[in-house]
Amino acid sequence: MSRPPPDRESVNRILAAPRTRPFRRLRDHAAYMLLTGTYPSHLWPYSTRLLVLISANAPGALAHSAGAVRLIDPEIAEALGLANHPMVEAVREHLAQGYRIRVSQGPNERKPYSKVWLFKAGEEITIQIDGTRTQGWV
Repeated sequence: MSRPPPDRESVNRILAAPRTRPFRRLRDHAAYMLLTGTYPSHLWPYSTRLLVLISANAPGALAHSAGAVRLIDPEIAEALGLANHPMVEAVREHLAQGYRIRVSQGPNERKPYSKVWLFKAGEEITIQIDGTRTQGWV
Protein backbone atom coordinates (compact mmCIF):
# COMPACT_ATOMS: atom_id res chain seq x y z
CA MET A 1 0.00 0.00 0.00
CA SER A 2 1.50 3.34 -1.01
CA ARG A 3 1.24 6.43 1.10
CA PRO A 4 -0.89 9.34 -0.08
CA PRO A 5 0.89 12.14 -1.95
CA PRO A 6 2.14 14.96 0.27
CA ASP A 7 0.31 18.25 0.52
CA ARG A 8 1.16 21.65 1.95
CA GLU A 9 0.35 20.35 5.44
CA SER A 10 2.95 17.60 4.94
CA VAL A 11 5.53 20.28 4.21
CA ASN A 12 4.51 22.22 7.32
CA ARG A 13 4.86 19.09 9.49
CA ILE A 14 8.36 18.47 8.12
CA LEU A 15 9.41 22.09 8.67
CA ALA A 16 8.13 21.95 12.25
CA ALA A 17 10.51 19.09 13.10
CA PRO A 18 14.05 20.21 12.13
CA ARG A 19 15.82 17.38 13.96
CA THR A 20 14.14 14.65 11.95
CA ARG A 21 15.33 12.66 8.97
CA PRO A 22 12.53 13.96 6.66
CA PHE A 23 13.63 17.54 7.41
CA ARG A 24 17.30 16.78 6.68
CA ARG A 25 16.37 14.94 3.49
CA LEU A 26 14.13 17.76 2.26
CA ARG A 27 16.86 20.27 3.13
CA ASP A 28 19.46 18.37 1.10
CA HIS A 29 17.14 17.98 -1.90
CA ALA A 30 16.14 21.65 -1.75
CA ALA A 31 19.80 22.74 -1.49
CA TYR A 32 20.51 20.95 -4.77
CA MET A 33 17.50 22.65 -6.38
CA LEU A 34 18.53 26.06 -5.07
CA LEU A 35 21.93 25.68 -6.75
CA THR A 36 20.97 24.02 -10.02
CA GLY A 37 17.40 25.14 -10.63
CA THR A 38 16.33 21.57 -11.40
CA TYR A 39 15.04 18.51 -9.60
CA PRO A 40 17.55 15.86 -8.63
CA SER A 41 16.97 12.60 -10.47
CA HIS A 42 16.11 9.21 -9.04
CA LEU A 43 14.10 10.37 -6.04
CA TRP A 44 11.07 8.57 -4.68
CA PRO A 45 7.83 10.10 -6.05
CA TYR A 46 6.91 11.34 -2.55
CA SER A 47 10.19 13.29 -2.31
CA THR A 48 9.77 14.77 -5.78
CA ARG A 49 6.22 15.85 -4.93
CA LEU A 50 7.52 17.63 -1.81
CA LEU A 51 9.92 19.56 -4.05
CA VAL A 52 7.08 20.47 -6.40
CA LEU A 53 5.16 21.90 -3.43
CA ILE A 54 8.03 24.14 -2.28
CA SER A 55 9.13 25.43 -5.69
CA ALA A 56 7.91 27.33 -8.72
CA ASN A 57 9.00 27.84 -12.34
CA ALA A 58 11.06 31.00 -12.71
CA PRO A 59 14.24 32.23 -14.39
CA GLY A 60 17.40 32.77 -12.41
CA ALA A 61 18.85 29.81 -10.53
CA LEU A 62 22.51 30.03 -9.55
CA ALA A 63 23.30 27.66 -12.43
CA HIS A 64 21.96 30.26 -14.88
CA SER A 65 20.84 27.41 -17.06
CA ALA A 66 18.55 27.83 -20.03
CA GLY A 67 15.02 26.52 -20.03
CA ALA A 68 12.63 25.96 -17.16
CA VAL A 69 14.24 26.71 -13.84
CA ARG A 70 12.81 25.72 -10.49
CA LEU A 71 13.20 28.14 -7.60
CA ILE A 72 12.56 27.38 -3.94
CA ASP A 73 9.94 29.47 -2.17
CA PRO A 74 11.97 32.06 -0.18
CA GLU A 75 10.07 31.40 3.05
CA ILE A 76 10.69 27.67 2.73
CA ALA A 77 14.38 28.28 1.92
CA GLU A 78 14.67 30.31 5.11
CA ALA A 79 12.81 27.70 7.19
CA LEU A 80 15.17 25.01 5.85
CA GLY A 81 18.23 27.16 6.52
CA LEU A 82 19.47 26.74 2.96
CA ALA A 83 21.78 29.76 3.15
CA ASN A 84 23.75 27.85 5.81
CA HIS A 85 23.72 24.47 4.08
CA PRO A 86 27.35 23.29 3.68
CA MET A 87 26.97 22.50 -0.03
CA VAL A 88 25.30 25.84 -0.76
CA GLU A 89 28.03 27.76 1.08
CA ALA A 90 30.83 25.88 -0.71
CA VAL A 91 29.29 26.25 -4.17
CA ARG A 92 28.67 29.97 -3.66
CA GLU A 93 32.32 30.45 -2.68
CA HIS A 94 33.43 28.71 -5.87
CA LEU A 95 30.96 30.65 -8.03
CA ALA A 96 32.52 33.85 -6.67
CA GLN A 97 35.88 32.52 -7.91
CA GLY A 98 34.55 32.13 -11.46
CA TYR A 99 33.40 28.52 -11.46
CA ARG A 100 30.19 27.54 -13.25
CA ILE A 101 27.73 24.78 -12.44
CA ARG A 102 27.32 21.70 -14.63
CA VAL A 103 23.88 20.23 -13.85
CA SER A 104 24.60 16.72 -15.12
CA GLN A 105 27.23 14.70 -16.94
CA GLY A 106 25.02 14.40 -20.04
CA PRO A 107 21.43 14.58 -21.30
CA ASN A 108 20.39 11.18 -19.93
CA GLU A 109 22.69 11.06 -16.94
CA ARG A 110 21.79 11.21 -13.27
CA LYS A 111 21.51 14.44 -11.33
CA PRO A 112 22.37 13.31 -7.79
CA TYR A 113 21.30 15.71 -5.05
CA SER A 114 24.42 14.82 -3.08
CA LYS A 115 26.87 16.64 -5.33
CA VAL A 116 27.26 19.63 -7.62
CA TRP A 117 29.75 19.61 -10.48
CA LEU A 118 31.67 22.82 -11.17
CA PHE A 119 34.10 23.79 -13.91
CA LYS A 120 36.41 26.68 -14.77
CA ALA A 121 39.00 26.92 -17.57
CA GLY A 122 39.45 23.18 -17.96
CA GLU A 123 39.38 22.45 -14.24
CA GLU A 124 36.60 20.22 -12.96
CA ILE A 125 35.64 19.85 -9.30
CA THR A 126 32.84 18.25 -7.33
CA ILE A 127 31.25 19.77 -4.24
CA GLN A 128 29.75 17.07 -2.03
CA ILE A 129 26.63 17.38 0.15
CA ASP A 130 28.80 18.06 3.22
CA GLY A 131 30.57 20.95 1.47
CA THR A 132 33.83 19.10 0.77
CA ARG A 133 35.61 19.57 -2.53
CA THR A 134 37.11 16.83 -4.69
CA GLN A 135 39.13 17.16 -7.88
CA GLY A 136 37.35 15.98 -11.01
CA TRP A 137 33.75 15.01 -11.48
CA VAL A 138 33.12 12.05 -9.23
